Amino acid sequence: SPTSLKTEADLTFGSVALPKGSYVLTAVKDEKGSWTVIATNPDTKAKVAEMPLVSTTLKDSVEQFTIELTGKGSAGEFAMMWGTSKMATGFTAK
Repeated sequence: SPTSLKTEADLTFGSVALPKGSYVLTAVKDEKGSWTVIATNPDTKAKVAEMPLVSTTLKDSVEQFTIELTGKGSAGEFAMMWGTSKMATGFTAK
């Protein structure tokens, strides 16, 4: 089933704004190998935002695909990990 996100706060991923609400998240990889998370409205299926991710290599392998949303105060990180790959973006909340 698709990954969903419900936020009670307006989020900003770099210069990309994601208003508070409920979303379906889909990750896509472009022809250059870069990853982007697309947030869509679950009711209308309309694309609301595209958040580019930064890829890094992990020292230890992650056996199960994992999505983490971590934060402290009004800042945080959205990350997807699998194998030795990590794709992430920082965010702030209002």
